[in-house]
Amino acid sequence: MHHYHKRWRRRINLILYMNERWEDDWGGALELWDGDMQACVERVPPYLNHALIFNTNETSYHGYPDPIQCPDGVQRRSVALYYYAAEADSSYSMKSTNYKSRPDDNAVDRIKIWLDKVALDIYSRLKVRFGWSDKFASNILSKLARGKKKRDE
Repeated sequence: MHHYHKRWRRRINLILYMNERWEDDWGGALELWDGDMQACVERVPPYLNHALIFNTNETSYHGYPDPIQCPDGVQRRSVALYYYAAEADSSYSMKSTNYKSRPDDNAVDRIKIWLDKVALDIYSRLKVRFGWSDKFASNILSKLARGKKKRDE
């Protein structure tokens, strides 16, 4: 759902990759999973000018869950565009991203995924309640990261 237009529901994602060079062994391929989250049915590496368009619904599980291992100075770059449509069912309530663990994930990873899902849901609800922007949250996270970096030095 859209955070500010409560009846808008995301229907389609378009992801355009903008990496001038990308090595497969760096990871970062987008995984598309089946509706039961039991098998990865497609992996799409983030190659320059490759685009991916797919439906977004309760079972369009996708992501790049493994850490990216690219060299310093290289980043995975993409542009994501979303198409929203008004929800016809007025009883439909806002939902956050539904993170799911993969079948081979261990118990610790499953707990981390669950905690991340809960934190995102709380954050999404706070955004709606207080009108926060993602920039607001990014500024707070940047300050926390700088504080952690100073403590680690």
